[in-house]
Amino acid sequence: MGCMDYGRALREKLFVENGSILLEKLIASCSSRSIPIRSFSIEELLKATNNYDPFLRFHENGSYQWYKGSLEGRLISVKKYRNILYTEERDFPFTDMVICAKMCAHKNVLKLIGCCLETPSPIAHAIAYLHTAFSRPIIHRDIKPGNIFFDQRDIPKLSDFSMSIEIPEGEFEVKDDHIVGTYGFLCPFYVATGIVTEKSDVHGFGSLLLELVTGKTWRDLYEYSETASFINFEDRIRINIVKIVESAIQAGEVEAGLEQQLQASLELAQVCIDWNPEFRPTMIDVTKELRRIERCIP
Repeated sequence: MGCMDYGRALREKLFVENGSILLEKLIASCSSRSIPIRSFSIEELLKATNNYDPFLRFHENGSYQWYKGSLEGRLISVKKYRNILYTEERDFPFTDMVICAKMCAHKNVLKLIGCCLETPSPIAHAIAYLHTAFSRPIIHRDIKPGNIFFDQRDIPKLSDFSMSIEIPEGEFEVKDDHIVGTYGFLCPFYVATGIVTEKSDVHGFGSLLLELVTGKTWRDLYEYSETASFINFEDRIRINIVKIVESAIQAGEVEAGLEQQLQASLELAQVCIDWNPEFRPTMIDVTKELRRIERCIP
């Protein structure tokens, strides 16, 4: 959707799955070059179109509306798509953007300057963007609660890229013997080998997701059992998660009907923290799974 807003009512449901579609299409199209469009916030587009003033609407059909607008001192047209995400037309906005991005240098093609695809899982998407939007993937290396801030609309924002590292173009990993990050969120494979991959951030996100879902820190999860054990860290975490979830359900702390979503979220988190990076999903896969889980909420 060129410079679009799917509507405030849909904002909480949109981007995890659909942002990944756009990223995949753009990345395939751009042949390792930087993605040539900007990302705009809902507020920017609301301001540009005077809250989608009907008097500024100059064209519409069954799937979208066109509005005149003004952004950063320039006249723009904003294409606002209707809710077609679960129809056979769902790929149309993304195909539209990709082709416009490729053709923007032509003098007779409307120039695409950006899009708006806000997300209910913005941190997952932000990490996926770092990994896929550039010819040299950027690995954050310090995904943790302390590096996430909330704006005035309670939308989380990823911060602190001081420990980030780039993977050389055409490569899948980079070696760095100077181990950085936060204990409890560090990828064990990275700590053991010094090898940084996209899956290093997946582990950090999995640890973050565990904290969000269980309400427990990694230390709490490890020490939850009443008796000491010589089993490894990963197995102890899994065992204690089961105990925590079962206790919460039995105590009535889990909202009715959400047990399935809770379990799915925990399973996703656990596969993200697998010791073997090859068994972890990509961040694109993580965002898709989060979207699937969200759609199952009654």
